[in-house]
Amino acid sequence: MVTDLRGAAARYPADAGLRDLVTDLRAASEDFARLWDGGTVAVHGSGSKTVRHPEVGTFTVDCDVLTAPGGDVRIVAYTAAPGSDSAERLKLLNVIGTQVLSPVANEPRGIL
Repeated sequence: MVTDLRGAAARYPADAGLRDLVTDLRAASEDFARLWDGGTVAVHGSGSKTVRHPEVGTFTVDCDVLTAPGGDVRIVAYTAAPGSDSAERLKLLNVIGTQVLSPVANEPRGIL
């Protein structure tokens, strides 16, 4: 998110409210100040994905994609709201992933 804000600050250098926000965030957070001083600019995209998993069923997760301009690297993070049904299914996948499962005959398998 810091890289998104840096991109906005570059696009709108005369925006006093944006400059004040950056100043306030730098004062409130050492982590923000460190990241801001790093100078990285990237593009952030978000959306949602529906997962159909044979063991835990169908659920929806938030999908955030961070890309760095000029490079081919993409970081994708899938998350779910704490306490939601989707979060519980993700936790179950974490447990299932440590077990050896036998596939059901003729049933497709996979995530996404």
